[in-house]
Amino acid sequence: MRRGLSLYGIWLLAWYHRLRHDLGRELTVVAASGVMFGTFLYVFNDFLNVQIASIAVAMRAAFAQTLTIASLVLAGGVTVYWILRHDPKSVATMAAYLGEDPRILATYHWLRATTIIIFWHGAAWWLSGTYLARWSLARAAAVELALLLVSSVIILAFAQQRKGRSRGEHNQIANSLRALSLGSLTPRDILTRWRLTQIVFRSRLCRLLMVLSVPFTGLVMLSAVNAAPLFVACVSALASGYLLAATMNVQMAADLRHAWLERGLGVSHDDFMRAYQRSATYIASMIGGVTLIVYLLGQNCSGQIMPWSLTMVAASRVAVVAAVPALITPSLLLQVDGRRLSVTLPLSLIVCLFVGTAVIAHWLGLALVPLLISTARGSQAGRFYRA
Repeated sequence: MRRGLSLYGIWLLAWYHRLRHDLGRELTVVAASGVMFGTFLYVFNDFLNVQIASIAVAMRAAFAQTLTIASLVLAGGVTVYWILRHDPKSVATMAAYLGEDPRILATYHWLRATTIIIFWHGAAWWLSGTYLARWSLARAAAVELALLLVSSVIILAFAQQRKGRSRGEHNQIANSLRALSLGSLTPRDILTRWRLTQIVFRSRLCRLLMVLSVPFTGLVMLSAVNAAPLFVACVSALASGYLLAATMNVQMAADLRHAWLERGLGVSHDDFMRAYQRSATYIASMIGGVTLIVYLLGQNCSGQIMPWSLTMVAASRVAVVAAVPALITPSLLLQVDGRRLSVTLPLSLIVCLFVGTAVIAHWLGLALVPLLISTARGSQAGRFYRA
């Protein structure tokens, strides 16, 4: 037990030193994000106040409930990710290489997992109780118990999958990649399909973001059914679109860690970015089409009589707002260090808020999208080889 506590203390000390040495850089990111977010609130303050005041109390409660559920699911997913994360330079790996007793390692893993759960779940519940839906103690306890149960099942399932992974699976993946390369696809098609495959089937964080976008897509339909102001549907669509677009930030961070491989194969900066632009087009088309359909279905179920032309205009605006984050995200991926999600995700969020809110306010806001794309194309030219 004492040696397990010693390993746990070393892990905490390592995190303390990491935070201490990176504190200045992280505080700079937080300060810059705060300034940009404050600028956003200053620019759109009057517009947002008018729109929020027109939302019914019940609809505000539904939106707060959705944000609470999304934050809890995100906290649960991040917790599972950190518990399952295998780092060859970690304390546990070092102790295992040195022949440490498995029972001591199990004690360390339990202490580490408990700390991770307390930190992330505590942060989610603090956010919920302070700014979002305030649930009763009994309901919060039931939700937390269900979240812990689901997280435990997922951790056990992935642990068993990791143990049962065989050489045959790796051969199967190699054969499928070989068959893909021998087809009629061009190199650009292969680069695009590879990234979409990684996002949809391989990356756990990307799949978590896709799951988180579902409640906001459902909120689009709910707002249409309840005849809520169009602003509610647009904000829900913007949140859903941003979560899907964030998968490209995650994939970019993974790609840049192994960029030497594609550079060695002769992949140029233009080919690399074109693969992301094509992926963004597919994602934008998908989320735009889905939000268009669910909004029209909600309008059909609401019983509200509206001219078909006005309904289509409203549905089109919702779809465009949902597609905007995916369309502009490739233009932001290499503006800063693309390997650091703590930088790229806040940057994408703030820019998407600016452009998305401009489109919600007026159709002329769409002019910002091609302007941003054309400007960013020149500013990040050649950065794939310098990343």
